[in-house]
Amino acid sequence: MQGWLFIARQWAKRDGRPTGVRIQQGRIYPTPASPNPNYRTELQYIQQPPPYWLPQTSLTIGGSTATFSPTIDFSNGNQPNQSDWIVPQLGGDYLEVQRRDVYPIISVSQSTAGAGNPYDILSLAPTSSASVTTTDYQIFRAPRPLAG
Repeated sequence: MQGWLFIARQWAKRDGRPTGVRIQQGRIYPTPASPNPNYRTELQYIQQPPPYWLPQTSLTIGGSTATFSPTIDFSNGNQPNQSDWIVPQLGGDYLEVQRRDVYPIISVSQSTAGAGNPYDILSLAPTSSASVTTTDYQIFRAPRPLAG
């Protein structure tokens, strides 16, 4: 365990990003057929990615949804593994608007349903009381698993 924490600390210094170790729930002990979730036998490195924003894009918030112009595909080209998405549907990410309002991102959806179409709408909570259009936004992303 100390070795894992030492490596995570070194990665944090090298990358200048919050980095740590996630202790995973048991999946194989005492038997794979009936694992005990209280056994902790696996570790995973995690790191918080930098805030996400794109220059020359505007954000419009209306109620509980946020849309972008031009469109941003948060699924990163419909990647099958959500950990490869810019903003996965798993939650834990936040949208900061005009450096003062912060909204948890609940889910990501498609403006036009169908295979191959981009996931380009963010669902937020709580809802915004007023409609806002701005270029001053950032998406703070939750820690993601690292290879290692």
